[in-house]
Amino acid sequence: PTPPWSGLQLNGHLLFTQGTDGVQELDLPTGAVTTLFKPPDNSWLTSAALSPDGKQILLAYAPPPPEGQVQFGYTGLYLMPSDGSGTPLPLLERADPQESYFTPAWSPDGSYIYFGHFIPVRSDSGNTFTYTVERMAYPDGQPELLIENGLWPRLSPDGSKLAYLSFDPETYANELYLADPDGKKAAPVMPAGTFTAVDAHMFSPDGSTIIFSAVGHGPSPALSWLDQLLGVQIASAH
Repeated sequence: PTPPWSGLQLNGHLLFTQGTDGVQELDLPTGAVTTLFKPPDNSWLTSAALSPDGKQILLAYAPPPPEGQVQFGYTGLYLMPSDGSGTPLPLLERADPQESYFTPAWSPDGSYIYFGHFIPVRSDSGNTFTYTVERMAYPDGQPELLIENGLWPRLSPDGSKLAYLSFDPETYANELYLADPDGKKAAPVMPAGTFTAVDAHMFSPDGSTIIFSAVGHGPSPALSWLDQLLGVQIASAH
């Protein structure tokens, strides 16, 4: 059958993850869906990112634990062929059983992989944790710390800007930030508290706009003098 979006005249493929169904590929012209990777039972898959050359898929993935152990969902970084011809192989594995690498992203030229890193911190006074944004040169670099108290990195199409979320370890609040690709010159995109929470940010293809998901009403749009004269009021929906 013709897909409902056929009028948009889209080409190419859309890569996405779907729970236990794993990594899926949607053919945009036809609507056909192909499974590229079906995770085994008791594994955990949270995200997939296609390399700029289209040859590799970078996964945040946790394979099944040993028999009788619990799957807690702490993911490492894995690579697999984009045509689904091979199983995921570890790229960056966890040194601590409770740390996690997640939300991987490629630099536009494929020379770096960016990711979030969840790190448990243990002490006599109690256990805490930190979130950091890191990157590593691909294919054989080592992790490099870019942002402390940050997560969910995304690169602009030209690679000149890094968008990420700040993370307050005391309140768990987050804000959307922009920085240079090495994490320097970081600055908030909006005044603090504009939204209760933000996430799922991405750049437009020309890099001029950031699209993101948000909780809260945000800033009220300004009304023109004509709107005010005619009694126009602002409507909002949750």
